[in-house]
Amino acid sequence: SIPLNKELIFIGVSFGGILAQEISKIIPVKKIILISTIKSAAEKPKYFSWVQMFPVYKIIPTILIKYLAIFISKFFTNKNNEERQLFKSMLMQANSRVIRYGIHEVLHWKQQHPIANCIHIHGSADHIFPIKKIKTDYVIDSGSHFMIIHQRKEINALINQLLGKII
Repeated sequence: SIPLNKELIFIGVSFGGILAQEISKIIPVKKIILISTIKSAAEKPKYFSWVQMFPVYKIIPTILIKYLAIFISKFFTNKNNEERQLFKSMLMQANSRVIRYGIHEVLHWKQQHPIANCIHIHGSADHIFPIKKIKTDYVIDSGSHFMIIHQRKEINALINQLLGKII
């Protein structure tokens, strides 16, 4: 339940950032802070179109998608053992239908223009959504897609600073 009588600020990470933008089209918000995500279809990486053309994610069992994501994540983000275990735990507990839904929705997201009231924080080393196609407001040096964990102190400080200006 989202309160409708307050000035809302959404913070969305990765797919949550896309969801925050979509919800803001229904429920007015004061501001959206996006982290490690995209603001329009133009910011999607090229490999998304390949996955869209060959949608094997629709036919392979979700458990294989989860294990594949765990394996591939080694190449996309540097994680220490504790972070790997956290990622694995989160992924294994995730609802299978939500995973398939999320993959499909990100691949087919057609937002043409960024929403005006967004502040975008992105990592310079994000391999899921490479920064070369992204117009961002704040760049986290060496930030990967998992920077919300790796550089949490830096990101928390930035969010607190931004909230101080917004509120």
